Amino acid sequence: KNFLFPFFLFTILLISPSPTESNSPDENIYKSINFPAQITSYIGEDHSPAISKDGKSLSFVSDRGGNLDIWIHSIEKGVRNVPFQVTRHSASDTSPAWSPDGSKIAFVSLRNDPKGDIYVVDLNENDESKRFLRLTGIDSFDSTPAWSSDGKQIAYASRKPGEKNDYIYLINPETGKKKGMGEPQKTQLTTEGGSAPAFSPDGRYLAFTTGSNGNISVLRVSDNKFVSLTEGKEIDGFPTWSYDGKKIFFSRFSDDTNLNDSVTIDDKASIWSVDFDEKIFNEKMIDLPSIPSLSKRGKGEVAKNKLSQQGQSFRQLTSSNTYDLSPQISPDNFLYYTSIQKGNIDIWRTVPSGLLAKQSIIEKSLNFANRICSDKNFSAYECQLAYRNAIQDHSTAPERNKLAEGQYKLAKSYQSLKDYSRAKEEYAALQKDYPEIKLFQGISEIEIELIAVEKAVVDNELRTASDKSIDRLNAISEKHKTLPPVVARAYLEKGNIFVRVKDNLKALQNYQKAIDLFPNEREIAAEAAFNKSRIYLVFNDRDKLINAFLEVLRDYPEQVQWGKRSADEIIGLFLSDEESFKKRINSLRQLIEKYKDVPIVPARAQ
Repeated sequence: KNFLFPFFLFTILLISPSPTESNSPDENIYKSINFPAQITSYIGEDHSPAISKDGKSLSFVSDRGGNLDIWIHSIEKGVRNVPFQVTRHSASDTSPAWSPDGSKIAFVSLRNDPKGDIYVVDLNENDESKRFLRLTGIDSFDSTPAWSSDGKQIAYASRKPGEKNDYIYLINPETGKKKGMGEPQKTQLTTEGGSAPAFSPDGRYLAFTTGSNGNISVLRVSDNKFVSLTEGKEIDGFPTWSYDGKKIFFSRFSDDTNLNDSVTIDDKASIWSVDFDEKIFNEKMIDLPSIPSLSKRGKGEVAKNKLSQQGQSFRQLTSSNTYDLSPQISPDNFLYYTSIQKGNIDIWRTVPSGLLAKQSIIEKSLNFANRICSDKNFSAYECQLAYRNAIQDHSTAPERNKLAEGQYKLAKSYQSLKDYSRAKEEYAALQKDYPEIKLFQGISEIEIELIAVEKAVVDNELRTASDKSIDRLNAISEKHKTLPPVVARAYLEKGNIFVRVKDNLKALQNYQKAIDLFPNEREIAAEAAFNKSRIYLVFNDRDKLINAFLEVLRDYPEQVQWGKRSADEIIGLFLSDEESFKKRINSLRQLIEKYKDVPIVPARAQ
């Protein structure tokens, strides 16, 4: 027993995280993170949330009854209940939308038309023959209904067979019923397409999705003029309003998460917000063909303003680590949305400011992002979110060098994910937006060259491309010769290229220049020293290797990353995969004793 106790105690220490690598949450970081709460947890599909105006009920689409139907779940504080089923037809019922008074839900049903029709269910009506009202017929594909703020009209998207685009229409179910019509009259609102309409809380504006690639536009009800809030190659959709009408929330496909060199709806979407100010309608408008006015039902002018995203206040709220769609804001100011996580489709909830809380100044935002990106509990996409938020939240900050740093690290994060096309775009944005920040101009030029190197590796053309890359790095070094970090980085990367083409002598020469000529560039010099040490692996000289890694630890004690990696290399040299468990433990004991004057080595060994 006396022998076994210390043996097992050491084994526990061996497999337990060391103090330097603890996975326990850092309170300072985690206080600024708004972790989403899961609202539904059915094994099948729960999606398309809609919140009643009193904030007490959540309607959503679920297949928990064996088919896609409309369900209602109480979200009133302190009330716990089981979701109950509203529709029970064998055909799919989707896209629920509450009437302002909470007595009705508009939805899309395939029950009498495989193209989809707009229906309204009266929640207070018990007679099934009177409970459902069909608003549209079989002549069109109808989708995404939305009630006006006064509850008198429903906007929806519709497309006739043969048409390429959806258009926004308006329908008045009460007028149709009073006239005894088979189908209420409808009015076309848009002539350039549109889908997923959403009325502002005061009823003065209608947000919707338009464009072949998906943009968010806003129509002014009083005169049928509209502006585009988003433009670009991103795919935007599902807009909804904040309760004060000052923000629009939407889903955006912006990241090539499946790395196939294009952004499509097969990639993961995230939730974004953009500020809305009616002053944007004062910009110069372009006249388009007239259609009936929404408010006057006469001939009205429709115009479009190609509003650039420059100057608009955007914020990404969730990361591309999950597939997030259909945002909805509740009266008590929570953001509900559909999220696909770990194969499940459910309703989740967070705060309208998103996953990461806004920091007061750019420096704090960057420090926060740096810590997020170094924490193993977070994904690379959450790292991107942190850097993008830092740029978005402080776009007008006077610290241009800090903004350039954030832009560089955002680009670098795409590069680490091997999304090279997006990384090059972000580096190009850095060069365009911050021309006066020469340091990041030079560093971004090096990074773009490294992307070319990686592509050459993938194409098995590195040996032929390496000479050109070395020449370009030399040119970058000469161009920015007054900037030590750029020149030092050029030497480091030239050394890395020579290692890849197995020219170890030239690699050692470049690493040594980075170390000797730029001792004040501590991080670059430490990396060069580490990479230089690894070259000795080819000579199988164990003692020389260990001494080389010890030099990194002793010469650059403040460079934690390279210190950890050097310690791990030393530990690896002491262990053999062929050794028994007991021998490996004995080897580690010897190592701990031998290098007790270099604290990080025993710490990593444990």
